Amino acid sequence: MTLNRSHHHLKHFLHPKISIKEHEQFTVDILMVMFGFIVPVLLWFLPLHLDAIGIPGWQIGILFSLSTIFGLLAAVEFGILNDIFSSKFLIIVSLMILALATAGFVFAQRIWLLAFIFMLLGLGRTLFSESMNSFEFRKLRQNKGINMGAYFSSEAIGVGLGLFAFGYILSLLNFNKLFIICALGLLALPLLLIKFTNTKGISAPMKVYLNDFHKFDVLVFLATIFLFTLHWGAESTSYALFLKYNISLNLFHVGVFMAIPFFPLGLSAVGTGWLVDRGWDIKKLFIGSALLSGLGYFAMSLSTNPLVAQLWRIVHELGDGAFGVFLLIGVMKLFSRERMGGDAGMVYFVATLGAFVGALVFGALGDWYGYRIPGIVSGAIAILVGLLWIPLLRRKNFKL
Repeated sequence: MTLNRSHHHLKHFLHPKISIKEHEQFTVDILMVMFGFIVPVLLWFLPLHLDAIGIPGWQIGILFSLSTIFGLLAAVEFGILNDIFSSKFLIIVSLMILALATAGFVFAQRIWLLAFIFMLLGLGRTLFSESMNSFEFRKLRQNKGINMGAYFSSEAIGVGLGLFAFGYILSLLNFNKLFIICALGLLALPLLLIKFTNTKGISAPMKVYLNDFHKFDVLVFLATIFLFTLHWGAESTSYALFLKYNISLNLFHVGVFMAIPFFPLGLSAVGTGWLVDRGWDIKKLFIGSALLSGLGYFAMSLSTNPLVAQLWRIVHELGDGAFGVFLLIGVMKLFSRERMGGDAGMVYFVATLGAFVGALVFGALGDWYGYRIPGIVSGAIAILVGLLWIPLLRRKNFKL
């Protein structure tokens, strides 16, 4: 079989019956990889920079909470904007905001200026994520599980590569030079969008959007997302500091430790999507994802040996990869395609609220009681959420 024919068969295995132009598929994947390479990775390392310039742990928690809360406050509005305006235009705006915020860290030493920059980070990241999701839901792969897994894993692959790179770069350069490199990279990303198709939905009054959330299935889905994403806030404020102070890793090894599990996460997302396409119950897949994620984070936080901690981190990311597909498929199953921007914005609001509460609570707990506590507590919560879903397996009218 020739290389071209092999590529042809692989393309149709991963993207069956796709009706959009091939360059848009490629652009979305590359853009998500590059975004993951820069923005989430930068956020993982930021606590180390803030700690180095003398910002105490409780203030680090507040800064990350500010980023999250501004994203939270704008989540629904940004979703509705994707029903009104082109997602392509909104993606470009979000990248410009993120570039400005990243460059700002070069000059920011005082808490009030850092607070403003974190506000911009929250707004830019929320606008980017919601606009990309809106484009994906409406235009790209419809409701194919494996393609949702591939979409989710693209960012994870970027994060994994970025963590390797950032850990190495920070062993050679200081944070200020890294901020400049990241800002220039973000300014260049809009060049990928030149031939992007414009997409938007149908805007509706806020009352119509709110009516979409008065169903039992949707309320359970939102409560689940809130409780699960508490650990995102714990990770944002305490994960890097746990590796530095409890596992005694240097900056380069922190990057390597963080990077390795993202590749299993990507495989988990694709594998979960593949199982969804073959009729596996999404509820059972969620229960498995919550138990793996919670147990992995709980056990990692108790570990003292770097290798043991790494293995448990991989277990955690396997669960998070499956959860990412559950989240995407859940949105597509529960909400109208015409109002997907606003409805998905509400879901993003709840996820951001969970991360906000987690950052606020676990940032303080880590500072007061040590950086093992956030992972232990938030991991136990994820396990409990998974167990609470077991009775839902018997509900035949549960839409998920």
